Amino acid sequence: MNVSAVLLCLAPTVLCLPARAQGGKPQSEDAQHPDEGGRAHQKKTLLSEAQEGDVHAQRRLAYRYYTGGSPADLFEPDFNEAAKWFKLAASQGDAQAQFHLSMMYYEGRGLATNYSEAGSLLRLSADQGYAPAQAQLGGRLGGAKGIALLRLSAEQGNSLGARWLGESYESGLRVPLSFKEALKWYRVAAETRDRDGYLAMTRLGEMYLAGEQVPRDVEQGISLLNSATSADVSAIATLARLYETGEYTHFVFSPEGIKRYDAQGLVPVDYGKALRYYERASYYGHETSAKKAGDLYMKGARRESPQLVGRASYGRAIKEYRVAAILGNLEAQIKLGEMYRDGLGVPQDYIQAYVWFNVAGSERPRNALLSLMTTEQVARGQRVSRQLDEMVDWLGIQERLDRLKSSYTFVIKERRAFIEDQNRRTREVFDQLLGGLPDGEDKKSARSTSLDLAAGTSV
Repeated sequence: MNVSAVLLCLAPTVLCLPARAQGGKPQSEDAQHPDEGGRAHQKKTLLSEAQEGDVHAQRRLAYRYYTGGSPADLFEPDFNEAAKWFKLAASQGDAQAQFHLSMMYYEGRGLATNYSEAGSLLRLSADQGYAPAQAQLGGRLGGAKGIALLRLSAEQGNSLGARWLGESYESGLRVPLSFKEALKWYRVAAETRDRDGYLAMTRLGEMYLAGEQVPRDVEQGISLLNSATSADVSAIATLARLYETGEYTHFVFSPEGIKRYDAQGLVPVDYGKALRYYERASYYGHETSAKKAGDLYMKGARRESPQLVGRASYGRAIKEYRVAAILGNLEAQIKLGEMYRDGLGVPQDYIQAYVWFNVAGSERPRNALLSLMTTEQVARGQRVSRQLDEMVDWLGIQERLDRLKSSYTFVIKERRAFIEDQNRRTREVFDQLLGGLPDGEDKKSARSTSLDLAAGTSV
């Protein structure tokens, strides 16, 4: 476990609010909301009660505006209105409103970012014993006071407080090193089965696999990790690596140094199962898993393993490499360049090969291409490379994904949205390239090489 995980409390977080209902677009409003008139009346009543100063109504109204409620609630997300009603409820001393308003100030959602005001509101809420506020304030304070607040929060069953307390005991930061206490608080967090509960569940699963301060129990470890996959991308990736290698390795960072746990022969190697997990993690933006999925598809295409019979596909390999490449994975970018250069899974395309070698900073294969390209092709490749650098913040990608990991919301959905945004940005650049093809070139063939994310695969 990286020490920095314990310090995630230093990063802003989003509101711990119910996720907005998901689902397809209704065929008709009447079919979706048979009691729309009653809902409209409830909305009007809630607004009236809030305007009359009812603190509970003000807080509930703020929730509705922040999340948009469900489709039947007749609310649209509006951070400005949410902030307005949270302010009114907070001014009446409502601890929950004070907490959520402080998070809005930290995030700059509906309000200008104001850490001083956020901290004041957080203290007011924590002083009233509101567990989420105690967890957030404890994480930010650090030291003995911070640990005391984390403990108060965890003792109320708050998953964030319990998880951070477990991480503190496991790493020996701010408290004496104690794996017994770490396990205790990870289990408290895991029982909640919310976002932070699933993160704690992942850690417990890893500890059981490694036999790290607990008797090794592979079946229990896999079960915990599988449960955590509904909300934690790293759990999916861990299972993928486990089935690819049959092994598990984990490093623990503490004031005493770095300790490595190695466990071999835990499960039979199963490339097919590993590939399904890698594809699933790839779908949610785990760039290393996308690269690994591409590698396994390549292994199948080259007939290197009987376990991958039926999974032989250069085309699927290149789709997975694209996912990793748009997330900044250098090895995947080079792989893409090689496949476009050699025409593996795609029509041979020296321009795109040049672009990906250029993006990866791989000079030798890029320079070797120059003798095969026309002056116009080189110029176009350079132009697209510059446009990619301008539109895609390669260095900021992992920072954004890491920041998502510290949020309360079910991060896999947010990660997927981020991946789609990255795909859109890179597609726009390549569309400009394709739109600039001179008459006589095969645009249909070139368009077949445009970016296309691999579909998610359930395990």
